[in-house]
Amino acid sequence: MANMGGWLAVLGGLIILISGLAYYASPAGYSVMPWYVAGTSGTALAVISGILALVGGWMLTKGKSSVGGALAVIFALVGFAAGGGWAIGSVLALIGGIWGFVKKP
Repeated sequence: MANMGGWLAVLGGLIILISGLAYYASPAGYSVMPWYVAGTSGTALAVISGILALVGGWMLTKGKSSVGGALAVIFALVGFAAGGGWAIGSVLALIGGIWGFVKKP
């Protein structure tokens, strides 16, 4: 159960990454979330934060709780501004990062 936070962060990062790629493939002006950063910068922000939240979750599963938890939390919040994996991705990565940061193996 100690790695559950890491796996939640990995799942959240993956959802953020998929949503960023979906924004990239969608027609211009496509908007699901009213607060997300629009255009190419928002898409790039979603993809980068999804990858880094995924890396943070992977680090949590390998026992690096301080760095992995911080990466997952920070980039879950950054990814939320870019659409956040339809909000559920950011919430999962945020919960997983906090859980992994607090619950050290």
